[in-house]
Amino acid sequence: MNLQTLCGALALLAAAALPARGTGDPNPAPSVVAAPARKAALARAAGDPQPARAAVAARAAAPAFAAASTDTIAAGRGPAGAAERDTLPRIVLLPEVVVSTARASGAAPVARSAIGRDEIVERNVGLDTPMLLATLPGAYAYSDAGNGIGYSYLSIRGFPQRRISVLVNGVPLNDPESHEVYWIDHPDLLASTAEVQVQRGVGSALYGAASVGGSVNLETAPFGATPRAAVVVGYGSYETKRLMVEGNSGDLSGGLNLYGRYSRIETQGYRDRSFSRLWSYALSARKRAGRHAFRANLYGGPEETHLAYLGVPAATLNGGITGDPARDRRFNPITYANERDHFFEPHYELIHSWSPSSRVALTQTLFHFDGKGYYDEQRFGRGLADYRLSPWTTGDSTLVPRDYYRQDAGGNLVRDGAGNVTVERFDLVRRRTVANRHDGWVPQIRIEHPGGALTLGGEFRAHDGRHWGEVVSGNGLPPGTAPDYLYYDYHPRTRSAGLYLREEWRLDPRVTVTGDLAWRHQSYLMRGDRFDGIRFDQTYDFALPRLGATWTPRSDATIFAAWAHSSREPAFRDLYDAEGPGSVPLYRLADVALGIYQDPLIRPETVNDYELGGQWRGAWGSLAVNLFRMDFRDELVYAGQFDTDLGYPILGNAARSVHQGVELAGRARRELWAGAALDLDANTSLGDNHFVDYREVYGTSPGDTVRYDGNAIGFFPAVMANLSARLSWRRATLGAEVQHAGRIYLDNTESMLASIGPRTVTNLVGALRFSFGDGSRAELSLRLNNAFDVRYAAGGYMDYDAGGNLAPQFIPAATRNLLAQVRVEF
Repeated sequence: MNLQTLCGALALLAAAALPARGTGDPNPAPSVVAAPARKAALARAAGDPQPARAAVAARAAAPAFAAASTDTIAAGRGPAGAAERDTLPRIVLLPEVVVSTARASGAAPVARSAIGRDEIVERNVGLDTPMLLATLPGAYAYSDAGNGIGYSYLSIRGFPQRRISVLVNGVPLNDPESHEVYWIDHPDLLASTAEVQVQRGVGSALYGAASVGGSVNLETAPFGATPRAAVVVGYGSYETKRLMVEGNSGDLSGGLNLYGRYSRIETQGYRDRSFSRLWSYALSARKRAGRHAFRANLYGGPEETHLAYLGVPAATLNGGITGDPARDRRFNPITYANERDHFFEPHYELIHSWSPSSRVALTQTLFHFDGKGYYDEQRFGRGLADYRLSPWTTGDSTLVPRDYYRQDAGGNLVRDGAGNVTVERFDLVRRRTVANRHDGWVPQIRIEHPGGALTLGGEFRAHDGRHWGEVVSGNGLPPGTAPDYLYYDYHPRTRSAGLYLREEWRLDPRVTVTGDLAWRHQSYLMRGDRFDGIRFDQTYDFALPRLGATWTPRSDATIFAAWAHSSREPAFRDLYDAEGPGSVPLYRLADVALGIYQDPLIRPETVNDYELGGQWRGAWGSLAVNLFRMDFRDELVYAGQFDTDLGYPILGNAARSVHQGVELAGRARRELWAGAALDLDANTSLGDNHFVDYREVYGTSPGDTVRYDGNAIGFFPAVMANLSARLSWRRATLGAEVQHAGRIYLDNTESMLASIGPRTVTNLVGALRFSFGDGSRAELSLRLNNAFDVRYAAGGYMDYDAGGNLAPQFIPAATRNLLAQVRVEF
């Protein structure tokens, strides 16, 4: 079966219940937009440590596009004879019309920011996607390696990326088990991105990963009308190297467009042993045939990264190892040379769009991910029983360190009748592997009717993830231990489904009311536990209503108000950590023998999101303001403990909490003299994230319960600001970027000692452009990051020190560093 036949069959299935064409307003629908021509299961917010894949795991929005272009109206609404004469002798190529509830249009009552293709090309220097998005209102990002390449993390309004919905071409990118997003699997993704839109709050997406903090929507495949190619070569501090080659076929005969990209990025990282070796590809093809459009996207690329997720104490940042703070702050506690993450997850997408009439548009997407990877870890002094190995006896008491043998209360070695001692602990190298598959179908249909438009859609997704761990080598292994000894192996399945409808009422030309109602289902099916035989099903069903209104009092001003209700289930590992022998699912009623598991200890979180915002645009620039209040029940928050062995924070439910604040953004452009212009871009976020009712219980006595009512929720700065100024004159550009972040608390105590202090960082940029007579052009750009060499930490967490006390651990950011690149287009 060929591509067109398959998509056509799916279209007939999805459109079987289409109503007859209406006679409503033929104006464009705001939500129909033109497509532009493994691991650790819990991420960090500003600092929750996360290793690689533990084995659980401001521009305006895109303009509205007419559902019926001039050609469409001529072919679809003209006299029958004329239509036949126009269409029978030749193929009529129509614009690709994509139905989307993930990307908000101009009339959507959603707080959002967007970055278009030109700005992406100008600002993308090969850093991870979160680092570019961190310049938008309410967003914060940092990386383990310190220089923005490798494992990077994004937060919006204080919510880590596992609580943010990320979609690429409308396809959910969050891992269904862990809810995590692994940006490292898609290096240089922005190089193939036509537009990225960041929504704050619950957002407009009605499917995919549950969003409570925001959503990120990327549209790839930047097709163009004319053939173009580009080559980028970059080099910078820490042996950072980048090569990117892309090509665009332009419009070929038969309505065909092709796009391709190859990228290679390498860096040693700012921190010791934090290198990344990444390469990626993106291939896209689009075929337009009458009222149908077909698009195939393939992207991915293998990565190898040395892990650097552990922080260091303040003493190390201050030179506690060698006496040289500049040297010691780069120290990476993960010293094993082969503690590297290897992963490859290619993505395959098939998108079909069909406009049977000027008032009906259908889009459906089939996708498939198939990923596999592993990483090795070195551990010392671990109990043999923790790896399903039995203690063993020997007559030699010098094989392993003394405290690895069984001892009595006085510290003496325990010997049996034959004088043998018992080995109970050992050193090892372990390998943790994950192999997963994610398949899905996302259909959506939009129907224009008098006074508005109705959008119907759904999703059906299935995810299978097998996780296993092996002891690769060790000192103190029992004699006869098999090579690559398996100590855990389990295979959970995740099923996701949903149905939704969205009605947009155009009460008059200036007022649009939007109402959404969605049902979302998520189920975890624990299967294939090779050792402990744990088997359970946990299902969640949520109703997600939303209501908003947009008022356009005049052409240059928009005001909106919105309310949204959302719920999000715990991640799979919040219910069961299958990697530890003898682990039991976290249920109040758990009977392993009978297979009964009822009432999970970790509950879903629920939020009511209230938004009020406005935007004004003038000839010289734009201003936007947004007020928000998000009332939570049972918010999933950091519970003050961290598992450094598996690399994830321990979470708990906060009975009541609030996220509220104001976000401001503005842009301006002023012509200074002939050929010279000054561009200013600024935004600030002032937030108040605090507990209303929350306690942490550490034991059974009254003194073991600590209340944090009124305390700030950690891991995110309450104050953030970004300012960018660029002066352009003829072929040259000079600019400065200033980023400020306020204090970040690393736990729930609001202790200054357990926090990262405020900082302001300045980056300087410059570019020189050259044009050639044949339409080719070149640009040389330089970027000096952290120009004033500020020493600061960007992330962190709390962990027990050698004395058994909780102490802050910090992830340092890079000091002054330089990136240079040359881009040639032809």
